[in-house]
Amino acid sequence: MPANMNLSLFNNELVNLLIISFLSATLLPGGSETYFSYLIYTNPTTSSILILVAGTGNTLGGMTNFWLGRLIRNNYQPQTEKKAYQKASQWIQKHGYYALLLSWLPIVGDPLCIIAGLYRLNAYKVVIFIAVGKFLRYGILAFIMIQTF
Repeated sequence: MPANMNLSLFNNELVNLLIISFLSATLLPGGSETYFSYLIYTNPTTSSILILVAGTGNTLGGMTNFWLGRLIRNNYQPQTEKKAYQKASQWIQKHGYYALLLSWLPIVGDPLCIIAGLYRLNAYKVVIFIAVGKFLRYGILAFIMIQTF
């Protein structure tokens, strides 16, 4: 961490990043990439901490969707599926847990996590695949930001 950085300000930014990353991985609209990129740009030496916080928040959001899928299973109405849910269901059926590596994708990422819950996939395996995909995304984004600026 740079010597001139205010530690309490940085801690607030980390809490904000955790919250934004979590919320952006749930059904709520929004993305964490802009804020994450800003923090990488202003604090490039803290990229590993930022990746850890953003990846953790985003993984927790994905797992929230997974558990929502488990909870709504009894009320599941396949005839009302949207295209994103149909696509996610096809990916899960075809690729299994590996499809969850793409849970960071816009539009289809949230449905992937929900469908994994609906299908009652193993939560331990689900969290591993979701986390790998989400942490890789932030790692690649950090690498690009650091190399660009």
